This record gives sequence, structure tokens and C-alpha cells, in this order.
Amino acid sequence: MRLPIRALCLLTVITLAALAPGAEALVKSPPEKAILPNGLRVIAVEDRSLPILAATLLVDVGWTSSCPRHPSLAHLAESLLETADTARGSRFDLVARLEQAGGRITTSSGFAGTAVAIEAGRDALTDVLQTLRAIGFELRPSEANLDTARQQVLRRMRDARSFPLATGYLERRAIQHLFPGTPIASAIWPDENDVGRVTLPQVQEFLGQAFVPNNAVLVVVGDVDPAKVFKESMDTFGSLTALPLPEAKPVDRQPLETKRREEVEFLDIKSSQVLVAFEAPGLEDPDMAAATLWDMALGGANDAWLERDFAGQYPSLRRLQVHYRPLPGKGLFTIGFESSDPEVDRTLSALLTHLSTLYLQPPRGDGLDRLVTIRETHENTLTERRLNLAFQLGQAELARSYTLAQGLLPALHRVTPPDMARAARAIFGGNPVVMQVAHPLTCQLKTASTSRMTTLPNGLRLLVKPYAGSEVAAVSFFARTGPGPDGKTGHANLLAEMLSEAYSPKTGKRAFSRQLDLIGGDLTVEAGPNGLFIGGFAEKNQLRKLLEIATRLVADPPLNPPLFESARTRLAQEVEDQLAFPGAHLFLGFMQKAFPADALPNLLSSTTGLTGLTLGDLKKYHATWMVPGNLSCVIVGNFDPDEVASQAARLLGELPAAPVPASPHLPPAFVGPLAAPESIDLTVEDQTGSGWLAFGYRMPPVASNWDKPETRADFVANLVIFHLLSWSRNGLIQRELIDKGLADEVSNLMYTTLGEAGWVFCGLRCAREKLPEARAALQKLLNGLPQVNVSQENIQSAQATSRLYFARTMERSADQAKFLVSFLGAGVGESFFDEIEALYKDVTIDQVKAAAQRTFRNPVILTGTPK
Repeated sequence: MRLPIRALCLLTVITLAALAPGAEALVKSPPEKAILPNGLRVIAVEDRSLPILAATLLVDVGWTSSCPRHPSLAHLAESLLETADTARGSRFDLVARLEQAGGRITTSSGFAGTAVAIEAGRDALTDVLQTLRAIGFELRPSEANLDTARQQVLRRMRDARSFPLATGYLERRAIQHLFPGTPIASAIWPDENDVGRVTLPQVQEFLGQAFVPNNAVLVVVGDVDPAKVFKESMDTFGSLTALPLPEAKPVDRQPLETKRREEVEFLDIKSSQVLVAFEAPGLEDPDMAAATLWDMALGGANDAWLERDFAGQYPSLRRLQVHYRPLPGKGLFTIGFESSDPEVDRTLSALLTHLSTLYLQPPRGDGLDRLVTIRETHENTLTERRLNLAFQLGQAELARSYTLAQGLLPALHRVTPPDMARAARAIFGGNPVVMQVAHPLTCQLKTASTSRMTTLPNGLRLLVKPYAGSEVAAVSFFARTGPGPDGKTGHANLLAEMLSEAYSPKTGKRAFSRQLDLIGGDLTVEAGPNGLFIGGFAEKNQLRKLLEIATRLVADPPLNPPLFESARTRLAQEVEDQLAFPGAHLFLGFMQKAFPADALPNLLSSTTGLTGLTLGDLKKYHATWMVPGNLSCVIVGNFDPDEVASQAARLLGELPAAPVPASPHLPPAFVGPLAAPESIDLTVEDQTGSGWLAFGYRMPPVASNWDKPETRADFVANLVIFHLLSWSRNGLIQRELIDKGLADEVSNLMYTTLGEAGWVFCGLRCAREKLPEARAALQKLLNGLPQVNVSQENIQSAQATSRLYFARTMERSADQAKFLVSFLGAGVGESFFDEIEALYKDVTIDQVKAAAQRTFRNPVILTGTPK
């Protein structure tokens, strides 16, 4: 039996020897450390499993040290590391050289420091180190770089408020309240005004003091010999000079007024978001390993307590998260969640009660072993990526020593149930806690900030409407317009086109566009059926400049011959493009049948009228209609209405008064329903070969009669019929035509009654071969509409749909300003939305039926047959 055994042993030795080179290549060496004469700490980890390397240079910017720095400089430095040029040339050339070597740069900022990281192939070590030196120690920012960095920091701050839980905004705010008086509390969230005040000399001084070799750590992980890393690091960084660092001074941490503190903010978010933050063991605390396992027990494991036992009791909770962050000297343990119910006090109280008793039943035996295994697997998975390992080692080295990171996994295996109980009792029972709560703006209690409405001495109507929905301010002007001399049409359309191009960088003068770019603003001009809209938006702190630009565009636009010819050519093309669309073609046919030719001068049926217009005509038209007495202005935003109203009144009040033109009025014969039903057959161009159907009703306008109770009741009753007919997803059109396969979709759905002319219009696309059958079904449906059955559920459904529609309209400041200014122009007032909501509660079924018989009769039915 000895011979087979010897043979087997020999075979085993040969096999292991054959596998040895491959097995040796998979071994990751432990970290090795060297300190250069100038104080730069260099850590190298050899990992030959793949021919790549990752290197990161971390700089202590003073967040967690006891050497406080300017609150905004660290944030600006992070942005400058991404974009600024260096002493070795432009950023573009630097990145291009690195990319030729297969390298990729990333920058990040953590609680330990600011980092520049590069991933590249193993042969690119020299290029990688040269690039890190250039970015880390030879940065040469310009004023333009600093301005870009300011904008990036401010944008990140705004973005953080939009997603406060996910972006870490709540965590940063909690740190400020949990550790008052410490460097991290003062620097972790800079003041927006402070960011704007930082100067280039301050940045240069900060870079010269903080970004020095004796304040930095270089970590290289990858397929490279540590000896080579140390040698090339010396060749690359050895010539740098160490500088004295600010002397560390003891920090007297301010005591909290109470161990339990709640901070509430109202942000532009959709649901309430909560973060509960506890003071926890720091990076060097013996209980750090136990706190890490509590992180797993509460949220990190698949069967974690927070999701399994707690969230099930509160169905409104979602996106639960648990995170333990050990920091030098102190740590942070956070539990966060979102809630669709803003009443989170009961949830918070129950959560704190549960957490305070965790120490009574700490994980034991297999449960504790499972947590250790889960955490160990998570850690190994994280550090499999070389860049993550480099960053982890660098953070620990900045805090004290890279061995802190290396010692975590062995420490987990030494944790006992009494350790878990002691840590839980300290964190959740004895340490201070901050509850950082962010509610949607809709939860904010109404204050005395209400709208300010006034008519200026020159006749201009001004409305200032506070809106806490965003950081944007909006301005909108509206001027009622009429026909040109001799009843000509197209003046308002061409004027709108010229004003649009007046600020476009493509044509015309560019003064408006440059000014808008400086304030991050935008302006739009539109000729509607009843008048001209000019509206825009910008950041709220740029409201005055936006209002100045919009006012000049309204009162003194750059009307010149090149702009006139360009606008006329562009408008002619737009009209032709629009009339080529079948839905627009049918709508025009309806309007020409329902109203006289001069009733809607802004509705262009062809381009022939544009050729006869001159620049002189247009200047005279502008001087006639764009006068203060014919203008309404609405300003919407998150500001003090009294202050804004005063500023706007001073600016707009300077516009000179002028005679107000008489508003056009429809002849009585064209107000209300048609005398008899009408049928129109048209030929349309549809590339798909589809047929088209459309119908419309002439409606009584409400603008001049809004003060009459019967007008208001009829308006809401007509909305109920409109909803029952075509606005509802379960309306008559949907059930009788679309669900039965006779029509494909609804197009061009309109309900307009605020101008001099009122109408309802609806277009339908259908298959060509089904056009006769679909038309017959539509005719039958509309014939029976005056006798339609109406229920209380129909009224409630219409009310809910209207409420949602109006609420969605008010979401964006620019849209809100446009709708409100149209109400002012129509004479119905800013409270139009609220009045409709109240009227829905009073309207009866009999009123709706009476409105259907009185208004929804004698339709115009149009058939569009494709060529």
C-alpha cells in the first residue's frame, strides 16, 4: 500500500506546484506604509489579481480635526479639483495625457477629507502619480474656475434640499445640531452667502496651507510592487516642501440644551422625510465593532429588525435606512425613513421607545454569528474594488492610522452579547439624539403672507402672489389685443414673434439674451386667442433684474427692420407647419364657422395677410395696445409680498400713461350656442392615412359677467358636462367611440370661456375605413347630450378632476403666473380657483341638466377625410 500512497503524495505535490503561481497571483498583500521626508504618508497594497491599479490622494481639510478652517473653502476646493488648471498646463491637456495612458479621474469629499482618485492600468503608475501631484499640490485656479465652483456648490446645495434623505442633507443638518461648536458642525454645511463672498486670494491661501504633503495621504492599490510605489512616490512628490500646519487647539464642545432635540424644515418635496441621529462610538472607541453589528441588525441584514418588526406596524413608511458612521473622536448612528403621512410624531415616539429597550435582548449565539458573517461579507465585497479599499485606508490614516480599517473585521469576531447590550444602551438610551424632519411645503401653516393686488396710477394692474413651492420667481405680463388697422389680422402674432427673437441669440440684438444668461433666467412670448403673454422666470434673488428685462421687452422692445423680416419669415413657416396638422386644420374650420373673421385676430388661417404688414404698422400696433392701462402683471415666488409689491410698483409705475384702446366685443349673434347644428367636410393631410373627426360648441363667455351668480353656476355646470363628455377617462367619448374601437385617441381637447369668445372643441383620430361609422356614433352621442343623465358622482368626479388640474397648474411658478395674469386680463380676479372649488359644492343636478339643454346643443361636427 505504500507505493500508491507515495504516488498520490507525489501527484499532489506536483499539482500544488503547478497551481502555485496562479494561487500566488491571487493573494492580496497586507498594506505597507512609508513616510517621505516631507511628511507625505504613502500606503501601498499589492494585488496582482488584475492588471489595474487605483490611487487616491486624500487631504485633511479640517472637518474632523481640531484645526477649523473657513466653512466654505473645503466645498469650493472639491469643485476646483474637478475643473481648475494646474501649473503643468490646462485641465484639458492633463486629462488627455492621462486618458492616453488609460486613466480616469474622479474626485470626492468625505467626512475625513477631500480626495482625488485615479484608476488606470498597472503600467500607468508614473502618469498617475504625476497627475495626482498636479491636481493635489499644483492647482492654479482662475477667477472663472472659482465662479464655476461657486455655482457647483450652490447647485449641489439646492439639489440636496430636493432629496434631503437620499443626498445626506438631513444627516449634515443633524450633525450641526448634534455636535455644536465642533469644526465639523461649522464646516459641513456652508452658508450660501458665505460661498459667494469667498475670494480667489482666500482660495489660493487655503490651497497653499491645506494641500501640502505633510497634510495628505497617498494610497495605491493594485498590480504594482510596493517598493516601486515608494520609489516613484519619492521621485514624484519628494521635491514638495512641508509647511507648518495650524496648531490643533482644544475644542470646547457646546452642550446640548436637551438630550432629545427635534428640528423641522419645510422643503419642496413630495413626502415627509425623517432622520433620527444618535451620538455613537467614534473610530477609536472599543465599542465601534458592536455599533457596526447593530447597524447590520437594524437595517443592513435582509431580515433586519427595522423592516421586519417595526415598519410593518406603520404602512406609510418607506425607504427605511440605517447607517453607522464612525468619525475621529465621535460617531453618528442614523435611522431614516420617508412617510406619506406628515404626522410622524407618533412614529418617532414608538421608534425611540423600541430602540431604548434593545439592550435588554441583544443578539446571541447563531444570531450574533450571522451578523458578523453578513458584515464581513459586505466589507469584503466593498473592498474588492481597489478604489474603495484605497479610500478606506486613506480615511483611517487621516484619522490616526490605516490599521484602524484593518482591525475592524477581527474586532467583529470578538464582540460578545454584553458588548452589544452596552453599546445599545449607550447609543439609544444614554446619548443625545436629534430628530431632523423635512416636511413638504404644503404642510407649512399659512402665515400672513397673502397676495397683494393693486392698480397703479398709470392703470397697470399688479398682483404679487407669494408661493413657497420653489426657489424660482416668475413674472408674467398680459395685454388684451385686437385687430390692426382696417381689421387686418396677424399683428399680435408678428409682434410676439419679434419679441421672441429680440432675446434669442440666433437673430436680432443679443442684449436681452446676455442679461437673461447672467441671472439664469428665461422668457417666452405667446400670442393667445385673446391677447399677448410675456412671461419669464429666474432665481428668486434675481427677481428685480428679471422684472427690469421683461418690462423693457414690453414697453420698449428693439423693433428694427432685420428683426421684422426675420420674424415674418419665421412666423409664415410656423403657420404653414401648424395648418398642415389635421387637428389644427379642423379646429380652424370650426372657428371660422362659429365666429366672424375679425372676432379672433390672433387666429391666423393663412400667411397671406402677413405680406401686407409693415414695420410701421407693427410699431403703431405696439404703441396702441402695449400701454399700462391695457396691461396686467403677476409676480409669483417665495418672497415677502409687501417688499416685492413695493419694488414692482416703483419700477412699473414709471411707465407713462397712455389712452387705453377699446376692447373688441363680439356681436350678440355670436355669443352663446349656434342657431342650428352645422356639418363640415374637409380634406386633411395625414401621413398615416387616418381619418379625423371633430366637434365644437360655441360657449357663452364669462369674463364680462363673472359677477353674476347665474354665470358662475353655469360655468361650473358646463365644466361638469365637459368632464362627462370628454375630459373624463371614463367619459362618453371614451365609452362610445374609443372603447368600441371606432376611434383611436382624443386630440386637441379645449375648454375656453374666459375671453370674448368661448368654445369647447374636441378632435378624434380614427381609421379611415371606420370614419362613416364613427361619425354616425358621434352624431348620435351629441344629439342625446342635452338629455344626458347626471348623477352626484359625476359632479364629484368633475370637481376632483378640476381640483387636480388647477393644482397641477399652480405647481410651477411660471405657469401659475401665466394663469393668474390671464384671469386678471379677463376680469375674473386672482381668487378664480378658490371660487370654482366653492361653486362645485353648491351646484345641483338640476342646474347641470339645465346647462346641458341650454348650452350643449347645435354642435359643429367636422369630418376630415385623408387625401
